[in-house]
Amino acid sequence: MHRYFEVEKHCFQKLEDFKLQNQMYGSSIPYIRNNYRNPTNNNVVVSAAYFGTFGDDGSGSGSGAAVLNGGMGDFGGEDSAAAAINGENRPREWMAFEYVGSGMDEAFVTLSDAMQMENWNGSHHLSNIQRALNLPEEYEFGDVLDAVFRSILENLVFVHACNLVHRNVSPSNLLCDGQSQRLRLQNFSGAADLDPSPIPGRPNDDGTVPTLGTQRVGLTANIASFSPAYAAPEKYVRLDNNPLAFDVFSASMVMC
Repeated sequence: MHRYFEVEKHCFQKLEDFKLQNQMYGSSIPYIRNNYRNPTNNNVVVSAAYFGTFGDDGSGSGSGAAVLNGGMGDFGGEDSAAAAINGENRPREWMAFEYVGSGMDEAFVTLSDAMQMENWNGSHHLSNIQRALNLPEEYEFGDVLDAVFRSILENLVFVHACNLVHRNVSPSNLLCDGQSQRLRLQNFSGAADLDPSPIPGRPNDDGTVPTLGTQRVGLTANIASFSPAYAAPEKYVRLDNNPLAFDVFSASMVMC
């Protein structure tokens, strides 16, 4: 479980870094530069905003929580970093995200939830999805279908621009956001980063952290977490076999 947590944390942080970099400097990819640079543009809503990792000592008190990746509180600083590496007094970690509400009474509705709800007497059988996304009442079946598919593909454009492969695009991993009227991609625990990342070693006495090499986070041979019904036939992502197409196949299966 810890491996999946670390993969998801890495991917969400990379998405946030890329989002900030694009807003400040733009992107070499024209579509990203033109559609994702303005933070008020709904196209920038890919996943719930990631606020960082927090520690919890299990005491249930507010003093037991601290920002782990910010070097703050009881669990911050070099001593706690060394303790974490040594497995000593490591707090439970939680990832914090912005609140995402649907257009329904329920605060948390996935595309899968909306698909399985009893019809609320709408004009077509996608009316629950229309309601969850807070789409205009005059939308018909085709309009809702277009909104869903466009949202999924635009999310993947951004994720793939970060050189990340989600590998588990499915209705249960798509949140209905009634405010932005878009789907938000969640659950990056089975994702893979196609870019090499440094492997940190044990901190030195002077506080510096050596690099032990590089790794592609989440990309391990013959190991993957995905929903079989939506996974590409090859099952595993290979660098030499158009890896980003894996998510495109899954997106098409969602629309079937």
